[in-house]
Amino acid sequence: MCIPFPGQVREVDAAGATVVADGRVRRATTVVVPDTRPGDWVLVANGAILRRLEPEDAREIVAMLAAARADDLAEHDDNDGKDEPR
Repeated sequence: MCIPFPGQVREVDAAGATVVADGRVRRATTVVVPDTRPGDWVLVANGAILRRLEPEDAREIVAMLAAARADDLAEHDDNDGKDEPR
């Protein structure tokens, strides 16, 4: 399963864009949003920029993903080290 994530475009070249997301630098194609520019906040999935985001929307998505990760980690801790599906 691929979860779309927000990131900020660092640079754009003929091959695509460099996007910074969650402290990591990733490459993404700009085929869907060809007018992507450095500084844009974007939604990325499966290695492709799907659309531009407003900075506030990007922050909200980052917060929701962080909360979901924290919940997931808490569930695994409650599982007493067992990796059994729930």
